[in-house]
Amino acid sequence: MIDAPDKSLQSPEEFIQQYFEERLVEEMRERASRVPFRERFYAADCRWDSRDSSLGMFQSETILRVMPSEPTAKVVTARTLGCSSHQIRYHLKRHGVSWLIVSVNLWCRFCGGEEGHTDCKTCHGAGWIMDKRKKV
Repeated sequence: MIDAPDKSLQSPEEFIQQYFEERLVEEMRERASRVPFRERFYAADCRWDSRDSSLGMFQSETILRVMPSEPTAKVVTARTLGCSSHQIRYHLKRHGVSWLIVSVNLWCRFCGGEEGHTDCKTCHGAGWIMDKRKKV
């Protein structure tokens, strides 16, 4: 007899979608808390340090693929900043019925993200820029 999947377990897709939604709310809260600081130090038409592009960038992020491997998963997303698109790979680990992000990698734009380009000075052939503080 095959056990049915536990419906109470959150999928990696559900977790990342929830993360996207709550990250956007948090970014808007942080922006609102910075208004007095910005009014004190910046002219109204100065966009420097305004983080204007962050909302659009966060809103544009979409899931490209999910690679589950219990008790971990990898989720690759894409987001747009200006006229360029960037891929991000989230490494997740199971945490109760949900997940935690344990590390994040950026797609290497210098070699086109193709694995095996060992001459790439940025990713050394991994295709992704790794967080050197965390083993994945």
